[in-house]
Amino acid sequence: MTIPDSELIFQHLDRKRDGALIGHLLPSEYGQGMAYTRLMDDHLYWLVVASRWLDNAWFVNVKKGFFNAFPPGLRTAIGVLARRQMRRTYVLHGLGKHSFEEQQGFARRDLAALEDALDGKTYLLGERLTVFDFSVASLLSGLIDNQPAT
Repeated sequence: MTIPDSELIFQHLDRKRDGALIGHLLPSEYGQGMAYTRLMDDHLYWLVVASRWLDNAWFVNVKKGFFNAFPPGLRTAIGVLARRQMRRTYVLHGLGKHSFEEQQGFARRDLAALEDALDGKTYLLGERLTVFDFSVASLLSGLIDNQPAT
């Protein structure tokens, strides 16, 4: 069985474990966790992707990481086509209609909102670890551990 989305995976595992994963959360906790996850998955994620794929200075790293296995001529063609598709997708998302400076501002405000939400707490929803911490941490890890930095 293939489950193509982390939210659906969480729901599937929660059903298998009789609510042990998310079923024990209060409705307000579930709502907050979903909001944090959506902020990361549907907004900050795209800003991070664009900072890698659409920044000319950084795209050389994408080419190296994604397309290096292809022969040189094919590598270049695939890179151009993939980048063009990424740019189209980003514009359709809506974030691609903004200037680079506006996009940087969005990213900073997304991260500041997450920091404000934590406000000294150990985890997103308080003092206990939830699946939402894993969702947010995975994106932040990809952002922080990225080399070279974006």
